Amino acid sequence: MIAVRMSVMTFSALAAAAVTATLFTGSTARAASPNEIFEKHHLLGTFSYDCTKAPDKKNLYFVNRVLDASHIQRDIMSGQSTRDFVIIYDKVEETKPDEIKLSGTRDGQAAEGVWRLEQNRMLQWYSIVNGKENIRDGVFLETNYKLPYLNRCSD
Repeated sequence: MIAVRMSVMTFSALAAAAVTATLFTGSTARAASPNEIFEKHHLLGTFSYDCTKAPDKKNLYFVNRVLDASHIQRDIMSGQSTRDFVIIYDKVEETKPDEIKLSGTRDGQAAEGVWRLEQNRMLQWYSIVNGKENIRDGVFLETNYKLPYLNRCSD
């Protein structure tokens, strides 16, 4: 009888320790949704290189909006009603306090990227679409153009 009580007490102590460890390590915490991460970093809305100028091929507008409970849609606009392409993000994770990694599809093709974040602006640091890298270290590889920050426009 004493051995049974000791086993139950030992089991109870181990179970309590496991629960406490889980609470403090967050091992059962769910990952934040793309929507939650975009809201946390104020990434919903319109961004551009120069918000004082109209959208065109040299001054694209990037419009980020919630599509549904776990998807963000990003429209890349070169005119008031001209969308060059659309990206649907279904996975977003914080890799550093000022950096996120995104993945989804661009016009139906697999896409992933990394953004560097600052208050009210972001820099596209890395991008790969359909297996082809097109941005590395903030440089558009096709033209060797160093990308400027995208600034939040007043919505």
